[in-house]
Amino acid sequence: MKRGIKIFIFGVFLFVFWSAAPPAAAQGHFEIGFHYSGWSLNVIKNLVEDMIEDLSEEFVNSAEESIQEENPDYYVDNWDSSSEFNANGSNWGVEARWYPKGRDGSFSLGFSVEQTSMNFALDRASILVNMRNDVEDLSGTADINASGGLAVKPTAMMLSLRWNIVASRRISPYFQIGFGFASVNALRKAELDYAYDYTFKVPNEPDEMGGDSDRKTLEDIDNEREEGEDSLFEEIPFLPFFNLSFGLRARLMDNLHVLAEGGFFNGLILRGGLSLRF
Repeated sequence: MKRGIKIFIFGVFLFVFWSAAPPAAAQGHFEIGFHYSGWSLNVIKNLVEDMIEDLSEEFVNSAEESIQEENPDYYVDNWDSSSEFNANGSNWGVEARWYPKGRDGSFSLGFSVEQTSMNFALDRASILVNMRNDVEDLSGTADINASGGLAVKPTAMMLSLRWNIVASRRISPYFQIGFGFASVNALRKAELDYAYDYTFKVPNEPDEMGGDSDRKTLEDIDNEREEGEDSLFEEIPFLPFFNLSFGLRARLMDNLHVLAEGGFFNGLILRGGLSLRF
């Protein structure tokens, strides 16, 4: 779904809410808000250790193939690596909320459009490869420096339920839970990139250097699959989103509020926002 269509749907939603009960608007039944969040999924670092190990092995295999073009008798004896992984990004959104009981009601129903940037990055991988040449009884090393990442930017439609505690007070805690989805097209357009370089060293011989880099979308990779292989996206109808957060709402003026919250939005978030009450 294109961004323009999403904005149009959101505009229609606001219009329907506003026109459905114009007398109630003066009692504070409706609210429009904007928020921005920092996003992180670094809690999964320990869960992706095997994936990083597999990726490092791919870099080792690629370097070995490249080195063997000029040094066919050398092969990888053993290797060791260290790496830094990060999963972070940002989120922003606009939302409309409906308070059935008016200005001092504790419960509200919200609809929002959320744009999230998710970056899963292998910021650095240092790999030391020990290589052997049994024919000439020689040893060498290859120092590999590598990096790579996956960037996904889904736009999600979210429906949320919020409960304010003592909503009539100037500062009111709240609890929120939400569900939504984003089009699988966001995954198709996700960009995967990698880059690595190596220095191959053998005693008393000049150093050899090489490397490679590439950037592709997941759709490009999917289109390169061999005949008969299933598509990466065949079993993915959409990207689900779940939100669970706790926050504080402070009334700056009668109709203007500032919000701060923390919680989960397909990752950990710290969020700030402004809302205007009608």
